[in-house]
Amino acid sequence: MTARRLQAVCLATTLIAGAASVALWQFNRRDDAPRAGQPPKDVSAENRLIEEPSPSHRPVTPVDPSIADYVGSAACRDCHPEIWEKYQAHPMAHSFAKVTAATPIEDYAKQTEFAPPGNRRYRVERTAEGVRHHEVMVDRLGEVIYDQSVHVDYALGSGKRGRGYVIDRDGLMFKSSISWHSEEREWTLSPDYQPDYHKRFERRVTGGCLACHAGLPNIVHGEPDRFGQPPFLEDSIGCERCHGPGRKHLAARESGDIANDPIVNPAHLEVDRREAVCAQCHLHGESRVLRTGRTAHDFRPGERLEDNWLVFVKSHGAGLTRSGRAASQVEHMASSVCFERSAGRMGCISCHDPHSIPAESDKSEFFRQRCLKCHADRGCSLPPSEREAAPHFDNCTKCHMPSVPSTNVLHRSIADHRILRWPSNDEEDQSGGESRVFQFVERSIPESELDRARAFQLISDALGPPVRPELVREANRLLMPLIVASPDDPELFVALGNGCQIQNQPKEAER
Repeated sequence: MTARRLQAVCLATTLIAGAASVALWQFNRRDDAPRAGQPPKDVSAENRLIEEPSPSHRPVTPVDPSIADYVGSAACRDCHPEIWEKYQAHPMAHSFAKVTAATPIEDYAKQTEFAPPGNRRYRVERTAEGVRHHEVMVDRLGEVIYDQSVHVDYALGSGKRGRGYVIDRDGLMFKSSISWHSEEREWTLSPDYQPDYHKRFERRVTGGCLACHAGLPNIVHGEPDRFGQPPFLEDSIGCERCHGPGRKHLAARESGDIANDPIVNPAHLEVDRREAVCAQCHLHGESRVLRTGRTAHDFRPGERLEDNWLVFVKSHGAGLTRSGRAASQVEHMASSVCFERSAGRMGCISCHDPHSIPAESDKSEFFRQRCLKCHADRGCSLPPSEREAAPHFDNCTKCHMPSVPSTNVLHRSIADHRILRWPSNDEEDQSGGESRVFQFVERSIPESELDRARAFQLISDALGPPVRPELVREANRLLMPLIVASPDDPELFVALGNGCQIQNQPKEAER
């Protein structure tokens, strides 16, 4: 969810709580910049997916909130030393860390200040006590009006492309307005921060963000987006993110009860469960709506993505522009001919080693060999003299997976995972098209869950910017039967209250 939308949600929730005695709950979506988007329309009957036994009554399996089954990645080292050592060089192993323990990539010595347009200046400093970020406001004469200094606790991001910073205030996490850009080697405002208006050091970092960026958040149940002490039991992404909790695995191996070993090897899963392991964090879509009763921390490897989230994407083509401007790499890959014609054999780990990444000098050959696993009998159609010359240098991805613009300011470009046979620079307007729930394999989803998710997305779109009150009527049409059927689901009341606020009906919101 965007920060601006989150603010509106909190306002509506406060009004509802006063009259309806509903506790404060929040939509758990990404904390990104607002995006304009079209309202999701009704999913057609042909897209209602293949039937499973009693789909409208099939509940999502509850997840045990206990973290006792997690043992941490260090427990894997004794039995898997080579994999463990390789993984330490992977960016995921450095996704989140105490700022004083993070691999130093920033410039804390020479260029420690920057001044965006306007009357605010920013400065960073690193001392024996830690790292501090400063925001300084000056008047027209350059005289200091204030100098706000905050202690920074965590570094967010491996630093491959950049790094953000998180402030811990008694278990509530806040984002610093200062970020480091690795390519430019400079300090700058954080992505989506405008020089003349932003939340400074008060932008909340939600559990939905940290469920992906951090290893094992120590969540406080019943208090969304609050963390215990210590806030993180494992800082960076570790083994259990992809293989599942390890305690029972260790016990099974120690006792010799191999047949009942519950550890997950994604390579052995059916296609949608396998791809969900990566998509839990790498599929963004237009919005992600949690299933009833689930949190962003509840997904377990071996589940399908839609067991925890309903992710909305545009339905024309792969839900993207032909230039790949609007979609994530997961959407790209799922729309590729390689994926569609492989009957599920091709997936993320066909090309990516989740335990390591090749050195820059080895990337071309590494990925070429991955392509040749399937295309050895039908190699490149270009003659060797042309294929091996600049700018291709016998690199399959130069032609078939060129860099395309990303919607994220910090991540300037991504490889085009559509894996096109012929390079194309054609653009396609992505403003049209229906929103649909993304699935790797089409299966039934309970109608009530689809309606709930659609209503939430409609309200989210209505919140804007720009504000779109006309979407509220359709959202209310979906919400009212759900409230009658599930009066103990507070997020339904949050959405209804937001709709009243959007329509400038504060008294209705209080009811």
